[in-house]
Amino acid sequence: MNAPPMPMATTDAPHAAIWRLEDDVLIEEGDRWRRLYGRWDKTFGCWTVSLEDENTRIPFEPDRPVLGRHGTWLLPDGPRDEAWYASRAALAAYFSLIPLPVRRLVSPFGSRQWPLLEAIWRDPQVTRTIDTEVPAEPNLHSP
Repeated sequence: MNAPPMPMATTDAPHAAIWRLEDDVLIEEGDRWRRLYGRWDKTFGCWTVSLEDENTRIPFEPDRPVLGRHGTWLLPDGPRDEAWYASRAALAAYFSLIPLPVRRLVSPFGSRQWPLLEAIWRDPQVTRTIDTEVPAEPNLHSP
């Protein structure tokens, strides 16, 4: 699989984020920050957590794609060491909880993927509206 790195977080930290899946959330942790991604089968959403006060959660909306071309998850950034493989497994497990038809439906929307996923999680009927708005695939055979 030749997937691009996971572009969900931007940070000036010298090390790549580490991802781990827990019972209720996927945790993305950098040197000086932490984000929680609520699971599809629990409470879906994304929050930045204050490291000073673990109980302070600020809603966050990733403004970059979280899924690849066919609804597959993106690979974590960083060197392919033990932490990278553990992060890749956590991302795979997390995004596998989102039904493949939903992931495929939102994948063409690039930076709008996350808000569309949240909308579908809240109201599955939204898929009907989105299905009529799917951006056309670029015609690779035209000049």
